[in-house]
Parts: sequence; C-alpha cells; structure tokens
Amino acid sequence: MRLTAPLFLALGAVAAPEPPRLIEEATAPATVLRVPDAAWQPWTIVEIPPPQRAPEHALYRLAAPGATAVWLDGVRLNASTADPGFFELPYLHPNRPSRAAFAGWPSEVRLIVTPRVFIPREEIAYDAATARVEARVWVRNSLHNTVNAVVTLTVPGHSADLSDSATVPPGVTQVVILKGRVAGAKNGDGWRRSVDKQEEALEGGYRFVKNAQTVNFSRKP
Repeated sequence: MRLTAPLFLALGAVAAPEPPRLIEEATAPATVLRVPDAAWQPWTIVEIPPPQRAPEHALYRLAAPGATAVWLDGVRLNASTADPGFFELPYLHPNRPSRAAFAGWPSEVRLIVTPRVFIPREEIAYDAATARVEARVWVRNSLHNTVNAVVTLTVPGHSADLSDSATVPPGVTQVVILKGRVAGAKNGDGWRRSVDKQEEALEGGYRFVKNAQTVNFSRKP
C-alpha cells in the first residue's frame, strides 16, 4: 500500500476568560497543512496552542472520529470510554505549542475547551403522542474531588424544564436520567443541555451549557 506524506494540522487558539458563572463549550477547527519533503509515514500531526486558561479551571480535548489513541508530546493517551473519539489533554505545555500524533487520518480534528465538569454526550427519546421525554445525560467530572451537580434539559419555546441532581466522584463520567413531559415539542427542536456545578473548596460554582444542537429522536421512551 502506498503511504502518503503526513499532514500537519494547526489549531487556532481558543481564548476564554477565567470561569464566569455561565460557560459555553468552545471549539476551534483544524487547518490542514502539508509538510514539504516529509517522510512517507501514516501519521497525522496536530499542533495545539498553549492553553489560554489555567488547567485547574479548563479541560482541553481533541475530537478525532475514528482514532483510538493519540500521542501527546510522545505520551500515549487513550480515547474516553464514555465518549469514543475524544481525548482529554491534561498535560499541555503552558508556554509553547504541543503536538499530538494519530495513526491514520481522522476525518476531522477539533480542539474543544470546557470547564472541568461538563456534559460530553446525551441521548434523548421523545414520544409526541404522549409528550413523554426520557434523556440520558453523561456528566464528566475531571477534577480530583467529588462535586455536586444539577443537570437540566431545556426546550426553547416551552416552559417545562427537566432537571435532576447528581453527586459525581473524581475522574468519573456518570449518567443522569431525566424523565418528564414536554407538550408540543417537535422532532428536530433545539434542546439545550446544561449542568450547574456547585461551589466547593477548590473551585467556584458555574453553569456549563452544551452548544445548542438539533435533537432528532431516534426512539420512543
């Protein structure tokens, strides 16, 4: 099999202030750059800018669909078991760009910045006939201490919110199940997912909001 030259992907810096009360997910697209006269190796190289926020308050992740492992400055990192294709980057160099290498060529690579407690994924089921909703929301706590969190599912244009609380141990991704009724919601409505992280000794409280997406209901609850 003929191997093409590796690709270098430059990611723009994702600047964000120190944690405010409301924090949204920030992403930076990758720009593909070919390296002239490079050796023929089946690798994709991603350049990651120095972090703009202190690691105590921000988690940097790479989204690389199809990749199972990444080498960050020579150290192997495995994909998240709760969110395949996503890699947490806990050891970024504070003063110079870091480099991550993938075997093969992922279809896209994105840099994602969130607070240390966030929502990596969700599944939502809705039955229009009965207005019943059942949502499974994954809450990731990448801190080194247990946190109390409140997960909320909001439907724009509807007054009803679904909400529940959870105690999430350090380094754990926990599933929170929300059930209820939202009359009149339609397939394809944009549903907002948020998690309120309560204030504790090591970090203040904040609300993380997952980027608004269109939710397509694949099954009934």
